[in-house]
Amino acid sequence: MARKENMEKIKFTYLKYINDVSNSRIPTCKMVKLAVKRHIKDIKASEEGTFPYYFDHKKAQAAIVFFSQLVHTKGKLAGQKLKPEPWQQFIIASLYGWRRRDNNKRRFRRAYIQIARKNGKSFLAAGVSLYDLLTEPGAEVYSAATKKDQARIVFEDAKKTVQYSADLKKYIKPLAHSLTCSDGFMKPLASDSNTLDGLNPSCAIIDEYHAHKTTELLDVIETGMRARQQPLMFIITTAGNNRNAPCFEEYEKCKKMLAEANGYENDEYFSIIFELDKGDDWKNEKNWYKANPNLGVSVELDAMHTAFREALLSNSSETAFRTKNLNEWLNVAEVWINDRSWAHCFHRYAEKNLEGLRCWGGIDLSKRLDFTVLTWYFELPKGKRYAKHYFFIPEGQIDIKMKQDSYRIRSWIKQGFITATPGETQDFSFMLNIIREDAKKYDIQEIAYDRNLAEYLIQDLAAEFTCVDFSQSIVGMSEPSKAWEQAILDNKIIDNNPVMAWMVSCATVKPDANGNIKPIKPDTNKTSKRIDGVITSIMANNRLEIALADEAKAPLSVDEMFF
Repeated sequence: MARKENMEKIKFTYLKYINDVSNSRIPTCKMVKLAVKRHIKDIKASEEGTFPYYFDHKKAQAAIVFFSQLVHTKGKLAGQKLKPEPWQQFIIASLYGWRRRDNNKRRFRRAYIQIARKNGKSFLAAGVSLYDLLTEPGAEVYSAATKKDQARIVFEDAKKTVQYSADLKKYIKPLAHSLTCSDGFMKPLASDSNTLDGLNPSCAIIDEYHAHKTTELLDVIETGMRARQQPLMFIITTAGNNRNAPCFEEYEKCKKMLAEANGYENDEYFSIIFELDKGDDWKNEKNWYKANPNLGVSVELDAMHTAFREALLSNSSETAFRTKNLNEWLNVAEVWINDRSWAHCFHRYAEKNLEGLRCWGGIDLSKRLDFTVLTWYFELPKGKRYAKHYFFIPEGQIDIKMKQDSYRIRSWIKQGFITATPGETQDFSFMLNIIREDAKKYDIQEIAYDRNLAEYLIQDLAAEFTCVDFSQSIVGMSEPSKAWEQAILDNKIIDNNPVMAWMVSCATVKPDANGNIKPIKPDTNKTSKRIDGVITSIMANNRLEIALADEAKAPLSVDEMFF
């Protein structure tokens, strides 16, 4: 469809966009500037012959011409041709212009685009899927999501695009559940379907990746792509409100890649992230353009003002506005200890320095669903304390926990942050053995426990250690919980454990009529939130603080004792 006459009619703006971003002529964030800087750097390396890739302007412009033939499918402009904006042209040109020197195939096999809602994500997703369907021999294009309904959204957008375009209908046949073109097809694909085996994808569109709880679907697709010479995993999403989702990890990885951090280099991964910069005032309208390059085009300024006014009225509306309209990663408002506060607990500390130090413990036991946890709090100089955790789960529960709790369970086991015990239920002897081994290195003062859960273990522990029954009622937990929160805010706690960071992000509190609080899961009916490490940390910290307070009391003088 990229005929010569069409190319002469199209105004190519991607080079001007590169120039404007480089010279700060338009409001853009650091990540966009780095994406453009990367392109310029790679162009220079290519021209010097030191780069295994080259940029083909004809290929880039042919793709832009194709995208320019796509039409609006909704509203009063339905049926009219779309006009790729300069920033969109830059993405299209990057994906299809960069080529490998060894075989002239596309350079980029994976793309991550993060942008605020209403900025033309559907247009890009539909264009990428249809271009692959038309140009890739034996194309297998999938619109992939965790649920069937979500998977059909991008598919239906692409289907409507074909139905509205007389040119596309010459080559692509729209059917109820697929689009066909010669020997290729496009279909929706959901992780809850039974068709994940035997895939050979040439292109996969992952829309709103922030909603995915695991990497399972992407892993299956990526494995299926290995036989392809130039596959494309196209991830396009808005930020979410769960920093423990795999999308946030992908976002962080892409930022490090763009910043050229050691270990994150990937010449076959394209990324561009439209967001506010750190320190930007989200209430300042001038900053909105950074996350919304289509502000004033597909994003109506009046609509943004309306959403902004609503954001000023409630925390939930503010979270929604900043996440969806400003593309900012936020944890849900109900989280007790926010990410920023917990981040102050991360400090380097060599655990070999703990040998011989006093510590206080907290244990929380579970047979199957929850984690079994042992936490030590060590007394350090200047009021500081160091947290050391042991997390246990039965081996038979790993796959379930990866789906329900966190996709990172297996990697945490591999890294040594979680111990997998044999069988379907928890074997408490592993914890008992670790406590005995730690007693050879550390000066264990007390171990706090919940008598409702620890009856089996305590019978053995009490014979060797001082064990303290710790009430789990809201009254019994309230003051220790408040004290632990204050210790975090006062930067007294060092805790570098990623499993603990996840559990902190899962915890919320619900006060009673008397102002008492106790950490709870946001929804006790859902099994995907775990706070066991929070409970053991509160217990251990409380016993440490009580001991230090008792020691701080001055001894009575003789006069005070007898007169």
